[in-house]
Amino acid sequence: MSVPLFRLVSPILSVANVDAAISFYESVLGFRLGWKWGDPPSVGSVCRNDVELMLELSPPAEALAPARIYVVVSGLEQYYAEVVAAGATVADPLAVRDYGMKDCRIVDPDGNEISFGEAVD
Repeated sequence: MSVPLFRLVSPILSVANVDAAISFYESVLGFRLGWKWGDPPSVGSVCRNDVELMLELSPPAEALAPARIYVVVSGLEQYYAEVVAAGATVADPLAVRDYGMKDCRIVDPDGNEISFGEAVD
């Protein structure tokens, strides 16, 4: 019997407009379009290396339920400088934390909070 091996996780973030969200993740956070479905799109994804984030249209009757996710990144200082220069909204600036990580938190236009972190040597 083989042991289950978990390979990837793709968080699903609620957004008000899938195309607008994809544009933000591409132009500000440096992701690329993975795929999108529907006309207009109701779901899609953006990718960067082994990370995929799914973006799902939130029905108008429902309030957006912002998510919080944590992405581990190598070369975080350079990435942080790039996203700040591209106009990212910073909720928590890059700093070394007591829990052994250097990290920051960015907020997308729909209120989703994406923390980017790197282990401190």
